[in-house]
This record gives sequence, C-alpha cells and structure tokens, in this order.
Amino acid sequence: MVFRCKQCWFYKKEIIRQNVRTLSFSNSLFNSSTGDEKVRNIKNTVLDIIEPQHGVHEIPKDYKTIYKFPLIKYFGLVNRLKVYHTVATVASSIGSTTLLSFELITTDFYITLNGIGLAGCLMFYSLGFAANKFIGFIYYNEKSEMIRVAYVDFWGRRQDVEIPSKDVVPRSEVSEMLLISKPWHSFKTYSGSHKLKLQLEKGIILDSNALNKIL
Repeated sequence: MVFRCKQCWFYKKEIIRQNVRTLSFSNSLFNSSTGDEKVRNIKNTVLDIIEPQHGVHEIPKDYKTIYKFPLIKYFGLVNRLKVYHTVATVASSIGSTTLLSFELITTDFYITLNGIGLAGCLMFYSLGFAANKFIGFIYYNEKSEMIRVAYVDFWGRRQDVEIPSKDVVPRSEVSEMLLISKPWHSFKTYSGSHKLKLQLEKGIILDSNALNKIL
C-alpha cells in the first residue's frame, strides 16, 4: 500500500512538472519578441490543414491590378458544387438501381431519389453556365502592354492567361454583335482564343484609365 502511494505521488509530481514546463514555454512564446510571429505561423499551419489556401495568388511581377470582381469566389464555388453534385447523383443512381434490383427499395423511392438528383443537376448547371469563364481579376503591364486575366473555369478553378492589350475587342464592337441583353459584357479577342465574361457594374475598377485603354 505504501509503495502504491509513493508511486501515485511520484506520478502526480511528474504531471505537475510537465505542466509547469508547458506553462513556462507558453509564457516565453507570448512574451518574446518573436512570439507573435510564432503564434501566427502556428495559426497559419492549422488553417492550412483545415482549409488549404488553393485560391491565393500573388500579383504578377510588373503588373498592377486594374479590375477585380468580389463575387468571383462564389462563382467558383457554384462550379465546384456542380461537379460534386453530379458525382453524388451518379453514385446514388447506381446504388439505388442496385437496391431496386434486389427489391430493397420501392419504385416510388427510386424515382423520387433520382428525380431530386436530376433537378439539382439542372439547377447547378444552369447557374454554372453563367458562372463559367467569368473574369475575377485583370492585371495590366504598361511596359509590355500585356494584360493578365484570371477567370473561373468549368471545374471552379482559377485560370490565368496573358493577352496582348491590342488583341482585346473593344466594348463598342462587341455590343454590336449582341442580339440580346445580358447581365455581363462579353470579353473577346480578335484572335478568337478567348471568350470570357466581364461584369463592370458589380466589379471594382481600380484604374479606369488603364481599363479604358484595353476595353
């Protein structure tokens, strides 16, 4: 019994010693001159694990931002949800077909489940059609007269392309080609290599003079 008590006492003493060392380390971390930087690095590491920053991009060298569209992240999210919902619908359709063949589910449940999946696909693909190839950022290089355009692709990922500013079709010429009014402006090139969408009314124009030179 005495031996057990001594064992427990030594065990508790070791726990207290470890806690004191941890507390001392925490104090030195926050009180040191580099404490804030260490805490920031730890925080960034945790955030990267929870939510990787795939969409973070630096401004290209010798370029300046002349236009940005704040809602572009939601447009990318719509395109990603479109893909995820399609995969889920296909998986549920295969699974429900298998269950129906073994008579584990009713025909009404099978029709309802697949109907919901198809209705969701129709909704997401309709929204994705508008969100696809939407411009989020425009960068301009005055020396080389090149522009760098960042837009959202079909999969909801960011794509960056460099285009000579002289290759961009002006809005005055593009508007003559349109037959119906759209909630966005068509961004086209004379070479025909890019056909994108641009929203000027809801976007933020940081340099109107540079943007007018391009458009």
